[in-house]
Amino acid sequence: MSAFSDKNFDAHQYSSFRPTYPSELYEMLIRYHSKGNDGQLNTILDLGCGPGEASIPLLRQCTGKIVATDLSSTMIEVAKTNFQKALTELHLTNQPAVTVAVSPSEDVSSVLPEDGTVDLVVAAECVHWFQWDKWLTEMNRVLKEGGTLAYFAYCDPVFVGNSKMDEIYERFTCESGELVGPYWQQPGRSRLRHLCKELNDIVLADGRFTDVRVEYYEPLKNPSKKEKMVIERNYTMEAFMKYVDTWSASHRWNMAHNGKDENAAETFYKIVHQELGWTKQTEFPVSWKTMYVFARKL
Repeated sequence: MSAFSDKNFDAHQYSSFRPTYPSELYEMLIRYHSKGNDGQLNTILDLGCGPGEASIPLLRQCTGKIVATDLSSTMIEVAKTNFQKALTELHLTNQPAVTVAVSPSEDVSSVLPEDGTVDLVVAAECVHWFQWDKWLTEMNRVLKEGGTLAYFAYCDPVFVGNSKMDEIYERFTCESGELVGPYWQQPGRSRLRHLCKELNDIVLADGRFTDVRVEYYEPLKNPSKKEKMVIERNYTMEAFMKYVDTWSASHRWNMAHNGKDENAAETFYKIVHQELGWTKQTEFPVSWKTMYVFARKL
């Protein structure tokens, strides 16, 4: 997680080249939420908000305020800009108030001191960093009775129809390898690669929550897309290299090498070019392994 807090981490590039969450996910979330707490969306808490991509799509639905937090002040500054831009473009008659602040997800008392005030918590691509026991206790504190806890994540792009590219990616990112793999922070990376199944099982067994819904999507193992979070995107090789640069492992690899060699993205491209003959203009589709969890506070 510390890589994203570095002052020289490019949060704008993260915002531009990371995958975005599909509208179908929000439709499923709103349907789920409407069955509890009278469907109110007066207060939304976005944890590990990054540049704001998880809660900005909820601006239209929110009737009161959105509180967005992240440990990275670098991300927070980009989130502030993105929220303001979105509010300006939406021209909402009744704009929700937006608070964006640095805060750990396990203790949000600095921004939400009162208990039982939050209708919906969203946490996107971040729960693998959390101290789970403390986090779930804090979520139980802030959520209203019947409020929704929603978290979701993606990991490991699948290069549709190109098993050789899948093999190159695995070699490049493998934790036991000699490229960027050893630079992933643990245990977060391992948790994410397993789609946070350990946490999901904990939530399923947690008596403070009910109606827990857990959905996994793995394009090669279970290609059915019904009720799944399907994230797909077409990239050029050049654009995918910019995505590679947003990985925390790439950032740490680049810092360790300090300009001695090509950066991580250029190294990845060099391997792909040598083994597949692809150029920076080569286009290809990508799909991600994903999971989401919706849970309702008792």
